[in-house]
Amino acid sequence: RLLIDLKRWGEAAKLIESLRADGDLLDVAMLAARYQALHETPENAVATMNDFISRQGANVTADPFLAFGQMLAELGRLEDAMAMLDRGRAFQDPRDPATPKTNPVDRVIGDLLSSQGRIELALQAYQRVLDAGADGPRQEVRTRVVELLVSLGRYAEASTQIEQLKSDATLNLPVTLLRAEIASEHRNEEYLAGFDLPEELAATASLEEAGGAADVLVM
Repeated sequence: RLLIDLKRWGEAAKLIESLRADGDLLDVAMLAARYQALHETPENAVATMNDFISRQGANVTADPFLAFGQMLAELGRLEDAMAMLDRGRAFQDPRDPATPKTNPVDRVIGDLLSSQGRIELALQAYQRVLDAGADGPRQEVRTRVVELLVSLGRYAEASTQIEQLKSDATLNLPVTLLRAEIASEHRNEEYLAGFDLPEELAATASLEEAGGAADVLVM
């Protein structure tokens, strides 16, 4: 990669060819694609990526989609990156059913969309992680969802998400700060824009807690 960064194209091309003789490896395919994206055309790079994926046949995993998608994003080819990552979603589940799911592709999609300010789409990607039960033990994905909801001023939804965090996750500093921010903006801008909610009113994910003491429920 250093030769590519230095734009020593001839030397880079020779080294890539020599590395290809060692086998059909993802790292080599990535070098070839980077070389083509920067020295030839982005279309050539995408073609190299697709050729590598095709050669994997039934053994293909999410790894090449992740690697190529992140590289395309780095090169500023955001739509190509999203298309590559979206294809990789079908291969992100572990082959061994006993292995916990992590949904790495959806996580990267969420991070990429979030970095581009496309918050609603990022929330959808992160929600797929949560729906699959693929959040980590520190519940970093749900915490990120809370952060994004707070950034949108959707405090009631953020509070509901915090209620679903495990007790140990709610003790960390980011969650504590998010709780404070939600408390300081005790509103529901989606339904009662501009009005402060009563201090005793709190969000909950529990239907029993929300309506257990009510004589009448209006839906």
